[in-house]
Amino acid sequence: MNSVPLSGDLAIAAAALVRSPLRWSDAEEGSRDPAEVAGRGWFRGARECARHLASLTGAPTSTAWAFGEEWPVVAAAEWLVAPGMPLVLSSAAGVGADAAYTRRGSTVYREAAGREKIFLTTRAAERRPGHRFDLLWFGESDRFIVREGILEIEDLFAHVELPSERGLLERILVRSRRVDGHILDGMTIEPSNAPATITVHRPAALHLDERWREPENFFRARAEVERTERHAGGIVVHVTTGARTVFRYQKRSDGWRATLEGGDSLIVGFSMRRRRESLSLKATVHPSVDLLAPGVRGRLAFDLRSDLVALS
Repeated sequence: MNSVPLSGDLAIAAAALVRSPLRWSDAEEGSRDPAEVAGRGWFRGARECARHLASLTGAPTSTAWAFGEEWPVVAAAEWLVAPGMPLVLSSAAGVGADAAYTRRGSTVYREAAGREKIFLTTRAAERRPGHRFDLLWFGESDRFIVREGILEIEDLFAHVELPSERGLLERILVRSRRVDGHILDGMTIEPSNAPATITVHRPAALHLDERWREPENFFRARAEVERTERHAGGIVVHVTTGARTVFRYQKRSDGWRATLEGGDSLIVGFSMRRRRESLSLKATVHPSVDLLAPGVRGRLAFDLRSDLVALS
């Protein structure tokens, strides 16, 4: 890579540019008119985005691999910027709107929801990191991805999945953020019956024993739980308010899953899984819970992460 200096003003401009909404496109070409792209306010594919980043910074475009595909990056000796990454990354590390990014050798790692994964690599490999998407954009402190009828929202603390449909995207992207409505043109969003979920992760090394393998240990560790008891293949959970819920559970080699069978609860299911170096706790929420309402995601994420800490 050549050495192209990047001033503070240019770095800010490049970071702002790359935070513009990004539609997936397999087309090689897009607009070469900066005024048109600026007026539109979103990118028709990663190649169009990378071309405008290169024009802005004066650095060349090269090939990397991300989102399951070949992916363009614009880089010099001391920095790197790429479509779908909301910051100009130095040779070391940086915190973007959605996650912490670290550059180690030819690989960029992204840490979000309590787990670090490979985000991008400049070294060709059989296994390409990430997955394709239909639409990607960033909020003040989170990343939104639409793929296969699911809206994924991720920040440093939690990963949320909920069914997506055109009306929802028009509300949270087009109207709320004043993005050009043409960004949704030609986009097919198949209705999904998947429930809304929120997931947090914690390094498995912080759990020195195997207590996480027993769902009853998990329920006992929850702050609002007074006591539990086993009953007919399920777990009866008594909370400090006097309420009572019953969860039926299934165990598997890498964890367990518990589903609400009786009583009222805003969380109707839990699952615990060991994933490589981390424990993953997923909660399925009741349809009445609006995970897009102010403060809801943050509160649930805090509670679930507290549950994992208590369990250790």
